Amino acid sequence: MPYDKEFFDLSDYGFITVTGDEAKKFLQGQLTCDLDEITPTQSRLGAYCDIKGRVIAVFRIIQIDNKYHIILNKNSVDKTAKILEKYAVFSRVALDKDKPFSAHIGVMEKQSEHFPENIDEVITQDGQTIIRIPGAIPRWEILIHTGETPNPLYSAENWEANNILAGIPNLTPATSGEFTAHKLGLIRLNAISFKKGCYLGQEIVARTQYLGKQKGGLFWATIDSAYNFSPNSEILDTHEQLIGNIVNTITLPNKTTLILAVLKQDPTDEKTVTIDGTPITLSTNFTNEFDQDSAVLN
Repeated sequence: MPYDKEFFDLSDYGFITVTGDEAKKFLQGQLTCDLDEITPTQSRLGAYCDIKGRVIAVFRIIQIDNKYHIILNKNSVDKTAKILEKYAVFSRVALDKDKPFSAHIGVMEKQSEHFPENIDEVITQDGQTIIRIPGAIPRWEILIHTGETPNPLYSAENWEANNILAGIPNLTPATSGEFTAHKLGLIRLNAISFKKGCYLGQEIVARTQYLGKQKGGLFWATIDSAYNFSPNSEILDTHEQLIGNIVNTITLPNKTTLILAVLKQDPTDEKTVTIDGTPITLSTNFTNEFDQDSAVLN
């Protein structure tokens, strides 16, 4: 396939590949998503929780041939794999942390009529796996098995900005195990199944869904300046009380800073909070109805 558009380097993501006769059964008992919905043509976002219902990692899972590939922040691979391996000894499965593809790239413009149209849909052909990703504008991830890699690849700031606008959290070691699935907005992303059986942390997730009263949650914000906030930085309300923490932040080439944050409770004063003394107005609009001409998105 010829490449004539801008492609984004997604090498900051890593992989955990799970194989074996009991791979599906094993993962069904570990992950929040329903493995019955994962097929060679369907992927899902999902989460891996601890027994307290705190999210260790957020990922996308795909199936190619008889292998399940979990795609997640590469700095979270070791921790996530270590916990999976602890339970894997009871099943006929194997885990591999090596990169299974020659390249992992993102594109925001359709390359071919054969690209999948629907969110989470997957097509594998011509040595590539193409996955339709949610976002304010259509996006696809491409896993190149072998063959040509587009050049040049652009850095991933705009790609991660679109993840923030779509409300897709990217957990790092600093935020792993800090937040619940509900606070991270994973129900909206179809990353949690309430129809499947038990999995690690399922009791807490289900109790929160059916019995809990939700406060706070996932918010995003933009600042018209460059800021270098760290993941898990504290967020204060207008009374200087701790109200939440940063999940992700990215600064774009135009010096706009985007923030994805979890708040423990609803903010006061029209969703105005402060981070390191900087006032910020938050939004919960995670629909795909963003201005496609915005410099943030393109």
